[in-house]
Amino acid sequence: MRLDDYLTRLDSEHKIIHAVQGEYAPTLAARMALEQLRLGDQGCALQLHAPASAALPISLVLNTYSTEARLLRALGIGCADDLSRRVRQALDTLLQPSADWRTAWSALQEPRRQYQDRSAAFPHSLDQSASLALLPAQRNFPAETGSFLTAAVLFARDEANGITHAGIYRIGILGPRTATVHFLPGSDGERIFQRYRQREEPLPVHIALGVPASLLVAAAAPLPPQLDEISFAQWLGGPLPLVSMAGAEIPADAQIVLSGFLHPTEQQRESPFGNHTGYYTEPRPCPVFHLERMWLKARPVCQGIVTGRPPTESHVLGGVVERMLAPLLNHRLPGIVDFRFLPWGMYHGAALILLKPGTDVADILPLLRRLKPFVRSRLLVFVVSHDGLHWPPWQTALAGLDCQRGISLHDGCLVVNATGSASNGRALSTQRQKLLEQMRQKSVEFAFAWHGQQRRIAFCFASSFADARQAVEDSSPLAPDVVVVLSPHHRGGDDTTLFWRALNNVELSQGLCRVGDTLMLNALDTQPPRQPIPLW
Repeated sequence: MRLDDYLTRLDSEHKIIHAVQGEYAPTLAARMALEQLRLGDQGCALQLHAPASAALPISLVLNTYSTEARLLRALGIGCADDLSRRVRQALDTLLQPSADWRTAWSALQEPRRQYQDRSAAFPHSLDQSASLALLPAQRNFPAETGSFLTAAVLFARDEANGITHAGIYRIGILGPRTATVHFLPGSDGERIFQRYRQREEPLPVHIALGVPASLLVAAAAPLPPQLDEISFAQWLGGPLPLVSMAGAEIPADAQIVLSGFLHPTEQQRESPFGNHTGYYTEPRPCPVFHLERMWLKARPVCQGIVTGRPPTESHVLGGVVERMLAPLLNHRLPGIVDFRFLPWGMYHGAALILLKPGTDVADILPLLRRLKPFVRSRLLVFVVSHDGLHWPPWQTALAGLDCQRGISLHDGCLVVNATGSASNGRALSTQRQKLLEQMRQKSVEFAFAWHGQQRRIAFCFASSFADARQAVEDSSPLAPDVVVVLSPHHRGGDDTTLFWRALNNVELSQGLCRVGDTLMLNALDTQPPRQPIPLW
């Protein structure tokens, strides 16, 4: 569904708050968007219209797909189970489990193309007068010194196989006709750009804003490099009319397209950005995009996403991708029944993985870590459900964890094997609670996760790791099985926020140690500490 058509439907249901750009400070608009998102189905999208004095009537919309139900509706899908069922039905055409991740994904392709005339698709175009200053770029958090396009889909043609790849990359505005492009290491965009960079040739690219929901999901999905996002988007949401631009295929239903190139050698530092990690990014050199032409609808809409602690719109997108990945993962590794990304670690590949009884974690882990969604995973928790697809709360599933033998480090990933059938942790006692309460007198405070779930996992708030370690040694053998050490100023946060902070701060290769029977994770703030974003 086109973005403008979807917004019309949302507006008819009184689910859009309308305002004028400049009526709210940029950071206030971001805060309002997050507050509305956390209202769930009762929340609204926020559409900021261009003021009457604007050179072009380009509006900015936030919270477009603030719930899973809204995103699925934009895809023409009834519910998440329907989406998983469609994937399974497509995989059934392959007849047998695949030894090839690419082969499994190839079942989710609709390669037929429909093309439109470029001038009909985009009635307005600007060349010499094209300027990034015409766009309603975002500045979401107070310490951001630049403005960004946060839901931009970059299209680049891979000359090695002729495929036009599409990916969501952060665009940082530098000036009227230049911007940084933030490629993730190992992404298709970076891989294609590096080939051109080695030859010192500019890479032609097109940046689409306000794309249909199916293409936004496809651009976020971990497709193998031999497959293209447009074919997957068409399988997911139906035909996508295309236009051809400089050999690349661009969606005709995009609201705005920025055509230009990435300079092969020029780099500029990206401004600090309030990221999903909960901290501002450290400025680092990024390739520079040079704008040559803009293509626009009559009254274009620029979509934006506000990052921050979960839940956010990014997590909604990730959740829909997860429901597609689950049957693919089961097809590739039949020992895996299902999986869930943990919201506080979704963008680090943190996941809870449900195994069939009798499946050995050691057998599937090496192959699992080679699959694109889990290559950079920082935490994988394996559990067994003995009654089919029943999902235990993952903290309850840890009842089967042997902390001495069930926690290991695998190529930078913390692997938690909780597939035991019963708790083999140390005996519980009210003495454990009383002893840890006494630690407050030593300027070290403990708080049990998940309302004291089995007294096995605790947060420790201490000024130094040495203080926390001493407190654990003093409380042995009643110390918790797992202690996550955080700085005192994080005290009082909810469990999701605390684990979100910890997963982004802990250096797994150096931050793990055992003290007696207790595993300790050092998630203290780095020195010098990174600047956290506000917890809106």
